[in-house]
Amino acid sequence: MNALFGLWQRDGAPVDPTHLSRMAASLDFWGTEPPAFWHGDSLALGSRLGPTDPTPSAQPVHHPAGLTLIASARLIHRGELVGELSISPAELSALTDGQLILAAWQRWGVDCVHHLNGDWHFALWDEAARRLFLARDQHGTSGFYYHRGHNFFAFASTQKPLLALPTIPQQPNLARIAQSISGVMGDGSQTGYTHINRLPPAHWLMLDADDLRVERYWYPENNPEVHLTNDGAYVEAFLHHYRAAVESRLAVPSTGSGHAAGKTGLMLSGGLDSGSLAALAAPALAQRGEMLHAFTSIPVGQTAADLAGGGPLDEGPLAEAIADAIGHIHLTPVGAADFSPLAGMERMLWVHDEPTYPAGNSYWLAAIQMAARDAGVTTLFSGTAGNDTVSWRGASPDLTGLLWRKGSGEAVDALRRMQRRTGLSPVALLWAGAAKPLLRRIRGRIP
Repeated sequence: MNALFGLWQRDGAPVDPTHLSRMAASLDFWGTEPPAFWHGDSLALGSRLGPTDPTPSAQPVHHPAGLTLIASARLIHRGELVGELSISPAELSALTDGQLILAAWQRWGVDCVHHLNGDWHFALWDEAARRLFLARDQHGTSGFYYHRGHNFFAFASTQKPLLALPTIPQQPNLARIAQSISGVMGDGSQTGYTHINRLPPAHWLMLDADDLRVERYWYPENNPEVHLTNDGAYVEAFLHHYRAAVESRLAVPSTGSGHAAGKTGLMLSGGLDSGSLAALAAPALAQRGEMLHAFTSIPVGQTAADLAGGGPLDEGPLAEAIADAIGHIHLTPVGAADFSPLAGMERMLWVHDEPTYPAGNSYWLAAIQMAARDAGVTTLFSGTAGNDTVSWRGASPDLTGLLWRKGSGEAVDALRRMQRRTGLSPVALLWAGAAKPLLRRIRGRIP
């Protein structure tokens, strides 16, 4: 996917070409294609093509009505969207995701964000209204950062183009840095710099000459309830969406456009989240005559068999079992023996331009990413947030609360139900359902 950036001189002055060049040059690492630009009277939009986008000439997208859009998008369920837009199947094959987003804007305006499904963020300039609109997908798989100065506004997919501008102060946001290294999520809008903001997931930003508005447009709890006939129907419905999400994100095959094809990779553990990704991605790639390239972090040196033995968990055998069972998977163990924890932290600081949590995972994450890059992988599945979705076993009951309100009988029954449902040991369930809630209560009473 491509990186976006833009600069608007809100006082009407022309954009300084030196500043625009600085922003573009900060993204040289993104890909080998030269940046694509669009210039208005006092605004410039730019895009740097990434290695997974097969359409080098598709950015920016301009409409004669005075609309100009730059987008980084990988939409899923494109057929459903074009059905709503009354676009024929013949037209669909010729339309890029950016062109679809522009068509959605022409149909629904700001509400187009409710019709876009996938990984995306875009910026749209409305010349007639002198208005700039930025939006980011619901789950935050994309990024958008911005700075509102005295007489200018700058934005980009990463912080690097903003840090390249001499007009933006690089003052550290110490409160946010403390949150990052201690694992506090924050509100999603602050960054490690006082004068740079992040557009949170599921938000849009509207800016004109006088006003800047940021609004949240999507809440997961507002999704309509789904009522199907039986458990099997729910499984099939889930797999329909899951399979479409996976297959739409596979590395692009060669298009003959001169843009190199890449390989699809996966960070494979022994869990259900990355394992289920492998089960969907590998067969789809096999139909194209391709392999799924999987990478598994393994401990360096002799370790205990499992966590109970006091050593780090070695997921290599489980990953091998998954690869053998599914097939069409080339598995690479990554020991990171030559990649120190400090080097990993330094690498992630360069990638994100601010601390990330947990810093202790940086070295093996960076080692896998570099191994994937060296193998020619251009799309790398991570299974991020899988523990809260595919691998989710349900919340543990508050056994201490049940003991207080209902007595030991209710608590024991709840413990047995959780054990049958999750397969976890009584000790693990007692820790999650009794000890941890009790500690939270104690902490809440300590001033």
